[in-house]
Amino acid sequence: MRVAGSGCTVPGHNRNGGVNVPVGALTPTDMEAVADLVYRRSGIRLNESKHALVTARLQKRVRLGGFDSFGAYIAHVTRDPDGAECRAMIDALTTNKTSFFREREHYDFLVTHVVPEVLGRNAANGIAGWSAGCATGEEPYSLAMTLLDGTRGTPSCSIEVVATDLSTAALSTAAAGVYPRDRVADVPHEVLRRYFERGVGADEGRVRVHAEVRRLVRFEHRNILEMRHFARPRDFIWCRNTLMYFDQHARQHALSCFEANLAPGGFFFLSHAENLTTLKHDLRQVAPAVYRRPV
Repeated sequence: MRVAGSGCTVPGHNRNGGVNVPVGALTPTDMEAVADLVYRRSGIRLNESKHALVTARLQKRVRLGGFDSFGAYIAHVTRDPDGAECRAMIDALTTNKTSFFREREHYDFLVTHVVPEVLGRNAANGIAGWSAGCATGEEPYSLAMTLLDGTRGTPSCSIEVVATDLSTAALSTAAAGVYPRDRVADVPHEVLRRYFERGVGADEGRVRVHAEVRRLVRFEHRNILEMRHFARPRDFIWCRNTLMYFDQHARQHALSCFEANLAPGGFFFLSHAENLTTLKHDLRQVAPAVYRRPV
């Protein structure tokens, strides 16, 4: 079990070798340029209240690249909006707060309602899900573990969870499936025993998600606002604590994408802090923060 280091430098711009040189202040013009680029690349709206956060998170990128100001850094990123440094900037500004089995009642709903419903229609097709905005992977792995437990009476049932995120750094952690042990402190002992491997020696203090679980999850670097249609519609879509960062237009666009990828009778999960009241859709609420597409 090894955890690879990550980092991204800008070729040809590290003039100061990462020295902690003054970079000045993030001006209102700089903030506007960053907000515009982030919105166009991710749909996330950064308003002036995020000025301090943007300053703090981009200082390291500016210094690492050897730029002498935020303006010079932003000009570089703007010239190459599909480049590695733009991806690194998005990573730095993206919040990836998540945990295993967060809002546990949704996982219970998955077992008691979604699994029987899907298998009752056609067990041979198995279950296909999508974890959108999956961050560092705790959510899709929790889904895979829940589905393994919920389908043990149907041993031939296939399970596929596609997990997408805009952050390449978060996806790198997710794909490795290795976490500090304190990240699983609240996971039930029986689940830990079945689905995690404990690190020893140099890996003491870390755990790895078991291969049986990892093989069920496919991680992809995707922007929700630019998603294609899946070849197979999803039986459920999990998008929690993501739409809240979008403005109204981006939320509507994303929801339309989710509806288009949801199978008839499929289920859509939000966080309990979100709702769809201001958006146009054909989904019907069936439980707190759970919606269903009509059959």
